[in-house]
Amino acid sequence: MSVAPLPDHVHVDVRWTTGGIGRFTANVLPLVRGGGRELDGRMTEGGPGGQSEMAARFAPLAVRGGILLSPGFAPPFGWESRSIVTVHDLHHLDVAIASSRQRWYFGKVMLRQMRRCRLVLTVSHTSAVQLRVALGSGGPEVVVVGGGVDPAFLAVVPDRPQRPPRLLFVGGDKRNKNLAVALQAFASSQGAGGAALVVVGATCDATRSSAPPGVTFEGAVSERRLAELYATSTALLMPSIAEGFGLPALEAMVAGTPVIYGNRDALPEVVGDLGWPVDPFDERSVAAGIEAAVREPIAITQQQRRELVERHRWVDVAQRVRDAVESVL
Repeated sequence: MSVAPLPDHVHVDVRWTTGGIGRFTANVLPLVRGGGRELDGRMTEGGPGGQSEMAARFAPLAVRGGILLSPGFAPPFGWESRSIVTVHDLHHLDVAIASSRQRWYFGKVMLRQMRRCRLVLTVSHTSAVQLRVALGSGGPEVVVVGGGVDPAFLAVVPDRPQRPPRLLFVGGDKRNKNLAVALQAFASSQGAGGAALVVVGATCDATRSSAPPGVTFEGAVSERRLAELYATSTALLMPSIAEGFGLPALEAMVAGTPVIYGNRDALPEVVGDLGWPVDPFDERSVAAGIEAAVREPIAITQQQRRELVERHRWVDVAQRVRDAVESVL
């Protein structure tokens, strides 16, 4: 299945290259882009510098009828009505994650901009509900386009030794990933005696030096190494405070690995019955999830893995993006 390219007057914002937005950018934009321009530039996580620079780059195209499609949430100043943004989550409004400055800027500036955008795309039904509340009545339509997964994870052959069990944590010490509580719960878990925990992603020196015994840090890893870690882990430990989608959870399940997941935001929607929900604010709840995963692991069948891939194809995400954009041109 292929996706028809968007009209040439639809230009794409390619600044977003990291994290979940980066995955969305890399897998969706090449499938939908037509003859429009690729607009690059400084990336300041939606701060005024990046938005002002994008406004200057987009202005000559906008006055000729151009539309900007962004995989991120920051429209260029002054051109909101000609912008289509993708808001993956509302972390910048969450008091448990964002600083007071971030909450102020997002609430006072970004939400006002989004209300003037031509269309808002998002990746989960959970995020869509939150967005509709935050934007209020009279705002743009919010369309769920979903998220995708690389089918290469289907080629992974699960190989999990019974002892010692090994848990995997993906995401480093980003605040929403909740690594501090994960480490505390791992240390206190009575049912994970002898278990190991591998942490993937950037972490600070203080986090590494204070980690309990049995924890190793791999930092950034290749896609191949990540697939290997999924395949040889008893469970993915993901007690996130907030997730707009939760791509590591989906990747883990496609690799045959169940998930210990925070029972907030989009993770219950993504994981379903293939894991153990925990309260991410309660160390004892996370520890109980670890114990359950070690004591009674969940087997994910090959058929379930294939069904996950079929429900989360990037080409289908791209088609939904294209249909939504076409509806407002």
